Amino acid sequence: MSRKDTSLPPSLIATANRELRESFKRIPVAWLQAVLSIKHRYERSFLGPFWITLTQAVYIVVIAAVFGTIFRTNAAEFVPFVTSGILIIAWISTSLQESSSALIEKAHKIQDGDRYLLSHVCEVIFRNTLILVHHLVILAGVLVYYKAPTEWSDVLIALGGAVVILINLVGFGMFFALASLRYRDFGPLVASVLKILFIVTPVMWNPELLGEKQFLVEWNPFYHWINLIRDPLMHSSFRPDSLLISLATALFGVLAGYAAFVLSHRKVSLWL
Repeated sequence: MSRKDTSLPPSLIATANRELRESFKRIPVAWLQAVLSIKHRYERSFLGPFWITLTQAVYIVVIAAVFGTIFRTNAAEFVPFVTSGILIIAWISTSLQESSSALIEKAHKIQDGDRYLLSHVCEVIFRNTLILVHHLVILAGVLVYYKAPTEWSDVLIALGGAVVILINLVGFGMFFALASLRYRDFGPLVASVLKILFIVTPVMWNPELLGEKQFLVEWNPFYHWINLIRDPLMHSSFRPDSLLISLATALFGVLAGYAAFVLSHRKVSLWL
């Protein structure tokens, strides 16, 4: 007689960690797919992805002109402030919004056995990061034109800040992707909240305009994420509190994404 198998099935954490390890191995593939996605989108185009950059540049010029006139600000301070703010928050908002639908759009691949969920989310974030890199041409031109006191050390600090933001995007992006897959109303909710955060974040207005209520922006994580890049490039300064808050949100986002993955990775096929 054959011996009865009394072994227990693998735990949720064990299977989740195994799938995450496999997804991490596919990160280079996600990067390649992001590059190919941009190339395919602008195939046979003369300017390629710089069409988005040109559109963004026009948008920034209009916003800077309108709000600069309304607030009667110094152009040398306001234009770099608006330019960096718009480019960074566009990267953040687009990455989070598109992450919420990443797994839904990859349903056919997942149903065919491609269970590398993390790599699908990373592909979306990598694609938007590449678009941001194209947009940096605008920011560099503005900083040079207005003679911002930016040193190469400040650029390195800003790059470090971008890495912290990237970790936030991956963590929250994973959570949003799984939550939107389970609850289809979650995606539109994310889009609505991001629009509100765009308005209440100091992008087109200076927080000093709030006067005694300036402390309110300190509760906005987007404000601190933007500071990680904007402050070093504009003022050659660095805010330790923004770094600490951004690291705290990154830890929270990664833990939330991991917890959501552990609890739901076996049910993904049922939710597609």
